[in-house]
Amino acid sequence: MIMRKFAFVVLALLPPLAGTPTSAQPAPDITTLAVAPGAGGANVSRQVELGGRDLFYVSGQALQAMTVTVASANNTASFEVYAPGTLIYRGYTGAYTFTGNTLPNAGPNSHAALWEGVLPQNGLYLIVVGATTDNASYQMTVTLQ
Repeated sequence: MIMRKFAFVVLALLPPLAGTPTSAQPAPDITTLAVAPGAGGANVSRQVELGGRDLFYVSGQALQAMTVTVASANNTASFEVYAPGTLIYRGYTGAYTFTGNTLPNAGPNSHAALWEGVLPQNGLYLIVVGATTDNASYQMTVTLQ
């Protein structure tokens, strides 16, 4: 008898739960750039809206030199570079939150348009391009040595 009451309670709750909106958002589209060391690098031309983000992965090796540049009219685009293992969350408003370490001088407050440095570890590095003051058309180049 207890089992029947339990099943009834569970079934009675299913319809309201099925119609409850959630804050989960679909996983973001992340483009993986193929960057051959020593070659011309990877070049991307895109447009990002103010408040939006373009996400890219670049596979790098520890002690490998990487250069990232972003060019845009009136410097309206900048980027951040996150170390491997960074987690990406998307809230109910659609805004991204990143939980992980950024590379030196390539964090959210750096407003980087150029970054050159040596990668500290193997893995997928996350490059996040955003518009700073207005919608931005930009060209990004990533090279590895």
